[in-house]
Amino acid sequence: MKPAKENIEIEDDDDYDYDDDDFDDRSPARARRKSASGGLKKNIVFIAAAAALVILIAILGVVYVNKVHGGDFSKFISCTFGGDPITRTPTIEAWKTEDGDPAYLITVYAKRNYTVRYNNGDIQLERTINKNQRYIPFVVPQSILVPDEPLDVSQYTVKPDFFTVISPSGEETKLEIDQEITIDIPSIDLNVTQPSVADFTVDSPVVPIAGSVSDNTVGVFVNDEQIAIDEAGNFSTTYTLPGEGAATITIEARKNGYQTATATFNATYGSGSGTPTTTPGDNTTTDPNAGQTTTPTGNVSFSVNSDVKRVGTSSTMTVSGTMESGAAISVSGVELDGAVTQDSTAGTFSFTVKTASVGIYEAVITATKGDAAKTSTLYLEHQPDKTSYMEGVYKMDYDKIKNYPNHEQGYKIVGKVTEVIQATPYVKARIQTSDGDMIFYYYSGVATIEVGDGKTYELYGDPYGTDSATGLPQLHAWFILKRNS
Repeated sequence: MKPAKENIEIEDDDDYDYDDDDFDDRSPARARRKSASGGLKKNIVFIAAAAALVILIAILGVVYVNKVHGGDFSKFISCTFGGDPITRTPTIEAWKTEDGDPAYLITVYAKRNYTVRYNNGDIQLERTINKNQRYIPFVVPQSILVPDEPLDVSQYTVKPDFFTVISPSGEETKLEIDQEITIDIPSIDLNVTQPSVADFTVDSPVVPIAGSVSDNTVGVFVNDEQIAIDEAGNFSTTYTLPGEGAATITIEARKNGYQTATATFNATYGSGSGTPTTTPGDNTTTDPNAGQTTTPTGNVSFSVNSDVKRVGTSSTMTVSGTMESGAAISVSGVELDGAVTQDSTAGTFSFTVKTASVGIYEAVITATKGDAAKTSTLYLEHQPDKTSYMEGVYKMDYDKIKNYPNHEQGYKIVGKVTEVIQATPYVKARIQTSDGDMIFYYYSGVATIEVGDGKTYELYGDPYGTDSATGLPQLHAWFILKRNS
């Protein structure tokens, strides 16, 4: 029998007092679902926040590493954990000084309150990095990076090694910069006009040297012996070969910080295999070059006629001579009045030299035939008027001549000849005066001198530099007179 059905009434909810705990107790599944959902949301938010924080930290870290360490994470690690005071790799840029000279901007990065010291020779600077600064820039002139000496290279490479970083406690760290600086070294223009060919033979041990340089502050050296140059950069001297046979003549122009300019010549002098033999003619100290002829072995030969006048006061002087058949003659070192006249078949030549001004003219004559070449220097002398010159000279002032060896003034020198150093192609001798010894030169046709002849010599001439071998003052003697005592 079925029970009687109950009538269900819907009561006003207000008639009941619900308790949440009682409700939860009554609905445990619903409560668990709600709790799980809330915890998941909290975890997601936490994870998202943590991820955002990590990303932010990473971004800030990258920004910091870029700003402080130039993006170099190894520098970040070495500075943060290794105590390295250098916060980033130094940079080097091409720059200019305030005067516009070539320089380099070297920027050094270090920790705050650290001091950067620049020490290069006599120059020392110190700068401290403050809180508003992360680096110290230094403008380093290019000139102090190049050694203060002549160089034999066109480019010079250097690593800046003159920076030290000092901690607040005084600990010093040498800054090593791996980047190299390559500097183009300026060159010197050296133009050698004498000798005029690289390989030549000579009939005298005295070889004329002449030419010019682009900078009159350079030093010009002939086989390591410095010679004088004038304000225009011109030089003219002679070099005496050490003896018979082959010799090398090296002419160099040197200047500190510049690339050395070099010209090398090969000279052959005297008799022997493959060298010319000189047969003297009327060859005395009166005219040391007159009448010389050359009989070569494997070389080309020529000679200047003995009747050529080599001293005078005219504005031109004409030179004539003979040469080996088939040879060609060229002349350098002087200004010619017209061209060289030569007959290769007959073996003759002639030329005229302009000698308008008082002085010594060095005509460098070169004969060539095939691969053979021979060079010789002919000295022509335009003398001043004898009477007026001798009346206008000063009494010898030894100290002035020694201290100012190239000043323009005529002097009268009195003394005894103690040595004839050479007799060809011009005479070089030593004279003893009451104030000290001097070296003097004279050319063809001036006089004949002898050592120990008991004569007193009067020299009339101009200061002629300083003798490289003895350090004595030199005189070019225009006129020489002899006295019996």
